[in-house]
Amino acid sequence: MKEIRSLPKDNKFFSSYAKMVVLVVIAGYIAQIISALTEVTGIYTLAYSSVLPIAPTYAIWFAGLLALLGTGLIEFGLRRLVPHCVDAVLFRRFKGMYLAMTVAIFPTAILLLASSGILSFKNSQVIVEQVAPEAEQQTTAVIDSVHLVQKAEAARSWSADSTTIVASYATQIEARAAEYTGKIKAAKRELSNVYNRERRTGQSYATAKDQVRQKLADLEAEQAVATADLWAAQAKELSNARLQYKEAETMLKRRHTMAADSILALNQSARDERSETVSAYGGGLGYFTIACLIVFVFSVIIERIHRKGSGIEETVEVSQYDINPTAWLEGITAVRERVQYFVRSRIQAFADKTPPAPLPGKPNELYDPTQVPQVTINLQLDPNSMGNNGNTIYIEPKRRQIGFNRSTQQTQNRTETPSTNDLHTEQSNENPSHTNTQNEASTHGNSRVRSRAVNQTRENHENMSLSDILQRLKDYKKRVGKHEQKKRGLEKAGKPVPNRTLSAIENNRKWVDYYTQLANQAQPQKPSDNGHSGNN
Repeated sequence: MKEIRSLPKDNKFFSSYAKMVVLVVIAGYIAQIISALTEVTGIYTLAYSSVLPIAPTYAIWFAGLLALLGTGLIEFGLRRLVPHCVDAVLFRRFKGMYLAMTVAIFPTAILLLASSGILSFKNSQVIVEQVAPEAEQQTTAVIDSVHLVQKAEAARSWSADSTTIVASYATQIEARAAEYTGKIKAAKRELSNVYNRERRTGQSYATAKDQVRQKLADLEAEQAVATADLWAAQAKELSNARLQYKEAETMLKRRHTMAADSILALNQSARDERSETVSAYGGGLGYFTIACLIVFVFSVIIERIHRKGSGIEETVEVSQYDINPTAWLEGITAVRERVQYFVRSRIQAFADKTPPAPLPGKPNELYDPTQVPQVTINLQLDPNSMGNNGNTIYIEPKRRQIGFNRSTQQTQNRTETPSTNDLHTEQSNENPSHTNTQNEASTHGNSRVRSRAVNQTRENHENMSLSDILQRLKDYKKRVGKHEQKKRGLEKAGKPVPNRTLSAIENNRKWVDYYTQLANQAQPQKPSDNGHSGNN
């Protein structure tokens, strides 16, 4: 859509304020850019601090994208909504649908103006804090190193003094011990001489021995007292030396603390000064952004008043592209239709190749099991085990053997089984004599039952309708195809084909030939094309 403005109708009014309006509009755009810069910084800071703990790798990208989108929403929204608010007042759009639009536009514009002002004012201090140089901070590294050196020197001095004191007193204690050791040895020698004298003379010198023992005890006591005095003097000197070391260490720590406190005080003063500067300039920038927002609003008001006073009218030229769906929507529709065409064409092709539904099959025969009489007979699997006494009969399993290669006797046995069973009724709880009598009658009537069953089977096949014959022919063709497919699969896999599968193929082919002949007999006037159906 294009916005087309008409020529001014009041040229005098238009000319009077034209240049001023141009400058005012430019000032409004500049004010909006300044406001946007303060907004984008604040939104970025807030979003980055929120996302950083969750996804630190993508925090900067997410915050930048959110800041751009949020700022664009506010500024472009104000650029569109504020002029409509001014026009609503100038043209008194307070009736009908104009009133509904005015009621919707005014709160939205006020909300965007408030958001812009709050973000700009709050983020101005953040911007100044990021731009302002950091406060100069002094470190305590020098005084810390000096303190450590002095502390180590005091520790070395204490270690040397204590070592000297211990060595000096150790020498004195060793000399005093050597002195008294000699005196004690002399006293012990004197005591030994007294004992020797007693042994030589045979007299008792008890008084002399007591005197020598007393002398020895006095010497040991003097040695202990002298040693104790030396140990006490050593402990006293060590205590004095340690006290001096502690006093020196305390003094060093006090000096270090005072020097560190002075440096910390200087650093805190520098930080306080920077905070005051940031607060002052941040507040000034915040008020400046509010002034820019006011300039933007007044620039829009003046521009809209000048346009209305000049009689300039706005019309919108609509093109066909404005009416048509968007390009991306048409692209999605084209892709969807292409996919629909591809899928539906494949479905239609598959449906065209699907044959019609087959004819309904022959309904199953139902019987009433309550009307079937119970029969009691003696069964013998091997007919030669008990001779030909006539008391037992041989009954073959009811399951039909696969294949046509069967003797006439086997076929007759299969067909005579239900007939023979029908002859033996109501004998479930009879005594043995009755059972034997019934078995004899059953044995004499077997030949007549066999012939009657064979004739009945042939008549049933010949009396089948054409639809039943064709349905059975179709079933046997499917069986041939299924077994041949199984055979080909085994041959392809390199596995041997079981004899059972080969017999099933041969048997079903013969059934196909048989029902093909019956179909040709039932419909002789139409040429038969089933002669080669056994190969399917």
